[in-house]
Amino acid sequence: MKSLLVLGALLLSATPTLSKADEMIGDSSWKSGNGQLKSGAMVTWKTFDATSGDIFYAFLMPSKNNLFIDNVQQWSIGVVNCKTGDMKFDYIFDTDKPFDVEKKTKKAYDMTNGFCEEYFNTFKDSPYYKQEAI
Repeated sequence: MKSLLVLGALLLSATPTLSKADEMIGDSSWKSGNGQLKSGAMVTWKTFDATSGDIFYAFLMPSKNNLFIDNVQQWSIGVVNCKTGDMKFDYIFDTDKPFDVEKKTKKAYDMTNGFCEEYFNTFKDSPYYKQEAI
């Protein structure tokens, strides 16, 4: 858990301005980048190697329950393997506002699946999806 938080901080410290919906931008590659999904969620990711399949990501989903600290929206973090569908994440939200845990969890799963779909569409020819991944 603590390692996810540290990774999230590292990801966000290097995050450039995000793009319009459904577009991976700038220096985005299968190894790292950022973009915005159809759902409106903004994501930034880092893949350390293609063999493990783990993609570490930070995300911000539009919601009235988003947590602000010193007027800065706090991002959520996770790890997903888009090849197997395995995922873990910590969804950051304002606990002082009413919310439904099951709905928020479903939205986070849907957002992660949307990320994997867009990642595949954009980087399907990358080493990440090759059998002989390096």
